[in-house]
Amino acid sequence: MTFRQFVINNVIRNKRLYAAYFLSSMFTVMVFFTFAMFAFHPAFSVEGFNQKALLGMGVAGGIIYVFSFFFVLYSMGSFLQSRKKEFGLLMLQGMSMRQIRFMVFLENMFIGVLATLIGISIGTLFAKLILLIAENVLVIEESLYFYFPLWAIIVTLGSFIVLFLVISFFVTFILRSKKLSELIKADQKAKTEPKASILLTVFAILLLAAGYITAILAKGGAVVMVMIPVIIVVIIGTYLLFTQLSVYTINFLKKRKKLFWKKTNMILLSDLSFRMKDNARTFFMVAIISTVAFSAIGTLFGFQTYLTGGMKEANPYTFTYFGDEEQTDVQREQDIQSVNHLLGEREIEAGQVTTKLEYYVTGEDTEVLIASESMYNDFADLLGKNTIHLENNEIIGVEQSAAIMGGYAQEDYFVDQPVELKNGEQLELKEVIDGAVLPEMSAHYVVSDGTYQQLPKPSRIEDYMAWKAAKGQEEAVIQAGEDLSNELEPYNFQANDYIIYTINKGYGPILFIGLFIGIVFFASAGSFLYFRLFTDLDEDKAKFASIAKMGLTDKELKKVITRQTAILFFAPIVVALIHGAVALTALSHFFDYNLVKESSMVLGSFFVIQIIYFFIVRFVYINQVKNAI
Repeated sequence: MTFRQFVINNVIRNKRLYAAYFLSSMFTVMVFFTFAMFAFHPAFSVEGFNQKALLGMGVAGGIIYVFSFFFVLYSMGSFLQSRKKEFGLLMLQGMSMRQIRFMVFLENMFIGVLATLIGISIGTLFAKLILLIAENVLVIEESLYFYFPLWAIIVTLGSFIVLFLVISFFVTFILRSKKLSELIKADQKAKTEPKASILLTVFAILLLAAGYITAILAKGGAVVMVMIPVIIVVIIGTYLLFTQLSVYTINFLKKRKKLFWKKTNMILLSDLSFRMKDNARTFFMVAIISTVAFSAIGTLFGFQTYLTGGMKEANPYTFTYFGDEEQTDVQREQDIQSVNHLLGEREIEAGQVTTKLEYYVTGEDTEVLIASESMYNDFADLLGKNTIHLENNEIIGVEQSAAIMGGYAQEDYFVDQPVELKNGEQLELKEVIDGAVLPEMSAHYVVSDGTYQQLPKPSRIEDYMAWKAAKGQEEAVIQAGEDLSNELEPYNFQANDYIIYTINKGYGPILFIGLFIGIVFFASAGSFLYFRLFTDLDEDKAKFASIAKMGLTDKELKKVITRQTAILFFAPIVVALIHGAVALTALSHFFDYNLVKESSMVLGSFFVIQIIYFFIVRFVYINQVKNAI
């Protein structure tokens, strides 16, 4: 058997330990290849909007490539630490440290090349599906047809061969020769009881509490001002959480004898403090990386919803038309006929309301819209919303969306803007309602029809038309909106669905890039946990084999392993979810827009994925331990 055959067989025999490293590398290659395949698609060879997407994909590919370097380096460093005894045995058989370094170099290159080839193969196999997803997410007009991605293959293959070559050289360089006795007895060294500093434990709680409270209480522009200090404080607090607070909590539970001696808690808690201490840095990295993934995707998704949601709340109509004083009646009539003609030509069913919006100067010389009850109800009927009924001389205030008003204190606005009738009588505000249906960006009033006739002369009058298309006509409405936007003056005419479509079209590449980077970060974080868990598998096999001889049943074994694995697997993820929830809460305060739905979708999706991942790992882990007993 040659030396190279020995290296290949060594990798195959240690496939369990190499699995996380190999799969993570393969997944990273596949994602990078996806970006390259997308960037080199012939549909993007023309000038225009898609060049921005191409540039973004290139930047994203660079980020993934740099992150891949550090991820692979960390994985290899941890893996080599677990192989000290193996290196000692090889040295005992006569292998020199130079040969061990060469063996590690060949192993890493073998895994790297294999992961690259398989990653490219899987990416090519699912190329059409990936392109179809990208086509829909990016909201592009070109069809991303399947093509053989020759340049994507060349770039990916070359980039990752270089990456694994550099990593292999770097890993062999950092290998340090040690005494043979230390290597042979590497797994026999007695571990000291983990201890935690009470001072650092309290400090961790204070740092996290201060960071959370500051982030949650900050409003508007203050969110940006406190962002960097909060990030620094939370990062330090997270590190102390895993190195000090977790160990202190476990030691505290171990001192509660009723809890410690209950059933299998002794087995669980006795080993848990050692595992938490040994894996503290890994958990810290996983928590921070996962937080970045959650926050990035949540921010991008939330910002898109903020933009489109704000548009829908500010103007819920399909088409709107304002007639200004500079227009002639003939020109205004021609524009309205153009809209109605195109709707009929495209067979788009739409309701229509035509009215005059009258603005009045209130007590503080501020111009405000005052609408009649019947005018409000006409628009409410068009939108399918609840109508209102007012008694004579009653007046209500209608506040706009917080996303549109930017957090304006609208109730104070109504108090400071009294409305007077022709006879000088001031109307008292009955109530303030939410959910405007009138086409007004700021807060406004609605009065009864009788009271409306008693209002003084308005300071300004605008002709206004609104169309609301029935559901199920989205494509026709967007196309009609584009045509009308090109034909009519943009100041007078607005096609809301078409505007939202263009926003999604422009924002699609950013969301697409952020989503893939977030997935890479999250997958890498999961691989860190998998790797650390299976690194200690041999030790766990010996430990549970000894405990089984003392009467531990299969049911109790599964219970202990499940609880221990769940704590190790979910501790950093739960911390990351809390960090992400606080970050997205601060984001919602910055926008002054409710992002609970978007935050829940993002965080909930990642948590469900982690649960599925946990059950797969748990199944494999339990079988490995049971086979050794």
